[in-house]
This record gives sequence, C-alpha cells and structure tokens, in this order.
Amino acid sequence: MSLWKRARRDDPDVEGRIRAAIAELPSLLRIDSVGVELVAYEGDTGVAVLRFEGDCPDCELSVSMLREGIEAHLRMHVPEIRAFRAVERRGR
Repeated sequence: MSLWKRARRDDPDVEGRIRAAIAELPSLLRIDSVGVELVAYEGDTGVAVLRFEGDCPDCELSVSMLREGIEAHLRMHVPEIRAFRAVERRGR
C-alpha cells in the first residue's frame, strides 16, 4: 500500500492544494520577506511554475537550500508535481 495518495492528473484541485501548501510556508519558514507564488500548474507534464520574490538577508539559509526546502514541502503535499520551473520576478 502506498503512503502517498495519487490523484488523477486531470484533478482540478491540484492547483488549490499547491496554493494551500504555499500559504503554509510563512509560518513554517518564519521568514516574512520571502514570497512564493504559483504562476501555473501544467497538469499534462506535472510542472509547477513558481515565482520567488524577496530575500533572506538575516538568515543563514542559502537561496538554493531555501528553494529546495520549499520544493520538498510542495512535493510532500502535492505528489502530482514532477518538476519545478521558476520565472523572473515581476518588474524585471
């Protein structure tokens, strides 16, 4: 028996679950200056397109470590995600 419940790829609730997992991040990270936004979820490929904003000037986490932690959190809550792609920050 699998520990991870697999929803169908065409499940319309996947984006909602991604957004809910993202909403949990500020309290988990305790970093208010970092923003993560779901730009799109490509259901046919399982790719979540994210926009990262802000930084963490006072913490000891590297950008890559912070990003890996966010991606791991999202994969744990939404196993349909197969890959991530980041897009440029707004205004660039």
